[in-house]
Amino acid sequence: MNQFLFGVCKAVKSTFPLPEPIVEAGSFLIPGQEDYSNLRKLFPHQEYVGIDMRPGEGVDMVGNIEDLPFENESVGTVIALNLFEHVQRFWVGFDEIYRVLRPGGALFVSCPFFLH
Repeated sequence: MNQFLFGVCKAVKSTFPLPEPIVEAGSFLIPGQEDYSNLRKLFPHQEYVGIDMRPGEGVDMVGNIEDLPFENESVGTVIALNLFEHVQRFWVGFDEIYRVLRPGGALFVSCPFFLH
């Protein structure tokens, strides 16, 4: 997460109605980045679940994007910012998101790319 993506998330939130519950994959708050990586504060009155592979600040549920601990079609929105470049089998993660999103749900994803 970076300040630019935080701004993009603010713009998306103010432009599109994101259905609940909102699940942020990769929600662990890295020390020193709390001011711009805490997306939860953008959704103060919405059901919000932070999931990450390790426990810590910002994490409500420990889990893996390749095996999400949610029922089929039970999630309104998945936010996955700068996550998939760390996922060995990223296609499995996308299949899992598809499985848990309700019809009409939203996926907000970003992935950095750098090529020499």
